[in-house]
This record gives sequence, structure tokens and C-alpha cells, in this order.
Amino acid sequence: MITNSLFNLLKFITISLSLGLYTETNGHLTSSQISNYRKDGVLLIKGLITGKMLQKAQDGTNKLLNQSNRRTPSYSFAKIQGWRTNKFLRNIAFNSDAPRISAELMGLNKTRPLRLMKDALLALSPGDKSCGWHVDDKFFWPCYDNTDITAIDEGVNVWITFTPLLAKQGGGLAVAPTSSRTIWREECRKFIGTFNVKNAAGNTCELATRSPKCNRLLESMKYLHDMEPGDALFISRYLFHRGQPFHKGNPKLRYSIRYMPADAQIFDNKMEASIHNKHFVDGSLLSAAGAYYPQVWPRSILRERLSITMGLLRNDQFGRKK
Repeated sequence: MITNSLFNLLKFITISLSLGLYTETNGHLTSSQISNYRKDGVLLIKGLITGKMLQKAQDGTNKLLNQSNRRTPSYSFAKIQGWRTNKFLRNIAFNSDAPRISAELMGLNKTRPLRLMKDALLALSPGDKSCGWHVDDKFFWPCYDNTDITAIDEGVNVWITFTPLLAKQGGGLAVAPTSSRTIWREECRKFIGTFNVKNAAGNTCELATRSPKCNRLLESMKYLHDMEPGDALFISRYLFHRGQPFHKGNPKLRYSIRYMPADAQIFDNKMEASIHNKHFVDGSLLSAAGAYYPQVWPRSILRERLSITMGLLRNDQFGRKK
């Protein structure tokens, strides 16, 4: 006789297997795409997600947008770590080509796996301020920096649009190509800092007021892409970027996923559930945190997928009520 516990376990295993334990390996990047990314810090991939994966993500996130009120000073909607609770976002983060392409761009091999660090589902509405020129701080990248501007394994942010974007109309992501490889990268970055424990946002979005000179330089480098739903920008962790405000039309919905090598070191930003619940110390390896930063390439790990599907992960501090 099958007990309820065993039945539920079998059910979760079936769900996890149906979501796919292996990342797709079709359509490898060309040498030109890889070299251009490593020079510019940004690569546009058309149709990263299509068909049912895209349609389900659009339907699910639009429903979430209509039912929730998660306004921030910069965006009309923001949800962090959605992959933990939303199966449509998790499907993209785990099962699309995003992990495989990110691993290729960072030069990883199967002995050096890739892990999912943090995601964000954001909606930019007409009149929203968005975030000014910045490099993501330790809130979005809770791991130690690699200050070598020639490093290729610094981390990849995959920025996917769920709505059409025309550069001339705004609403997309402005990027400053090559800014991740310049000698002045850290000089401009220091004006906005990397993290402020008392204020999770810190000064990350305020470069325009804190260094008008750096802001003007980045504006002179600005590039905006025309994008269709399912298109994705792969950008270096250290590439300067900003949201492009707009004034007419419907909200622009975007989903960004941050990936890191498994041997990256965790930075204790005082909010990560992995630190508090697994009793790690600052500098622990990302891989030691298991399902909190799950492996997604070359394959996911069944016990981690089960922990996520069963809702066993604790919320990060920023997600708790005070």
C-alpha cells in the first residue's frame, strides 16, 4: 500500500522530471558571438524563449502583475526570486537555453558547473523613473567581486523581455557596450558603491547626481536594442546599464536572471536566507548553499529541484515582514 508521503514524493519526482533535469544543448554560439560578447559585455539573442514556454510565462506574469501591488520607487512592479515559487519563471531559469549560453560565454566546462544566483521580474510603466546607470550591487549579486577586468567568468545577467520594445519609444534596457572592460569601470562604480546594509538600494541608481561626469560618459556610449517578446540580452555582471523611461503605452515587463560559476564565494549582505538558515560564513562557496542557489548547468540536481518544488526554501530577509 502506498502511503500519502510516498505518493507525494513520487508526485514531486514526476513533476521535477517533467520540468527537465538537463539543459538543452542545441545551437551553440559562434566564435564571433563569443568574442563580441567578451569585448562588448553584451550579446542579443533573438527568440531565446518561444512557443509554449513564452506564452505560459507571459500569461502567468501578467496575471501576477494584475493581482499584486509591489511598487518600488523605480518600477511599478518588482518581484525578486520568483523562480522559487513561480513554475513559469523557474522553467525559463532552469530549462531554457539561458544557462547553457551563459556557461559558454563564461568559458565553463562540465567540471565547473553553473548556478542560479538571483532573478527579478520587473514592470516599467509610463512615467516610472527606473534605475539610472549602474552595475548591480551585492543585493542582486551576493558574491565577491572579480576585479580583473579581463576575466570572462565574472557572471552573466540574462535580461528577457515579455513585451515588444522599440528603441525609439523607450521602455527597454540601455547598455553601455565595453564599459565592463574599461579601466575606469571601478572609478565610476565607486560613486554608487556596491552595497549598503542599511538601505538595500543604497546609491545604486543615483550615478547621475553622484557623478555627472561618469553619467555623461555612459550616456555617450548608450545603446538600445529593438526587441520582440522572448528576445534576450546577455550582459556581463559589470556592464553599466539602466532602464530607459518612457511616457506612453502599456507597461513593459522584463525578467532578468543572474548566473554564476559554482565556485564563486558568497558575500554576506545580511539578507540571504542561505547564510541564515544553513549557518554559512562569509566567503563560503556558492555550491555549498545547494537549492538556495541551484545548479542549472550542465544539469540540475534532483534533490535541489525537489526542495524547490516542495517549497522548502526559506525567504530571504528582504522578503519577510518586519
